[in-house]
Amino acid sequence: MKRLVLIVVLPVLLSTFLRAQSEKSSQGVWNADDSHERMFFPRDMLWGWAQFDLAPPHNEIDPNICAGNARDYGGVNAPCSMFARYMLSGILEVRPFGRTPLRRFMLWGAPTFLFGKTVPQALYTWSPDAIGIEHSWGAAIYIGKGFEFRVTQHFLFDRLGARNKNLGPADQGNNGPWGRYMTLGVRKTFGTRCWSVTWESAWPACARLLLDSPRTPEPMQLERTPQVSPGAGQARPQKPPKVRRGQMGKGKSG
Repeated sequence: MKRLVLIVVLPVLLSTFLRAQSEKSSQGVWNADDSHERMFFPRDMLWGWAQFDLAPPHNEIDPNICAGNARDYGGVNAPCSMFARYMLSGILEVRPFGRTPLRRFMLWGAPTFLFGKTVPQALYTWSPDAIGIEHSWGAAIYIGKGFEFRVTQHFLFDRLGARNKNLGPADQGNNGPWGRYMTLGVRKTFGTRCWSVTWESAWPACARLLLDSPRTPEPMQLERTPQVSPGAGQARPQKPPKVRRGQMGKGKSG
């Protein structure tokens, strides 16, 4: 028990000593504190992504609920047909505090929804029947330099609808692809995602990063002396007068 407490407390102490005001990360620019931000529910409280996937026939997603030989227990009418055609997944991170070291604290969730009705080598359909949810959630503390201390709790597979029951001999239970577990870990992020924001929607921190980034100098251009054509506001240069031979050597009489 003492070791577990030490593992949890150590990242908190490290994050307190590391007082970096601004750091680049894969999710933009990390600001340790912003006096103009509100304490609770700041503007950048939510971050995440959502993704929809379609698995073509003979490439179905297997959540490990039905055995691979489910066709042996009914063929096209096999009751255990929980092989997914569609998958909707995502991650949501919530940082409820906008100031003080509490800004480093985060909660997150990662659900994955599966839909479909397929029996390998027997039945292939485009049915969107609900299968279930594979999900996990946890908490994290930002330490510094792109490092996060994370606690992850993964749950058993949750079935949905009429399939929330035993589906015959091919049913393998609700352990799903990973089963139930809890882990302690460290994540390192790198890079910056400011390339995807626009000037109108960029947060001030990301805008400052773009303004402070070194820009490629423009190639030096040589200035050309404008050539003025004769007659365009400038007189032609006059030729010197011709001198006849008879006039050479003659001067005015004294």
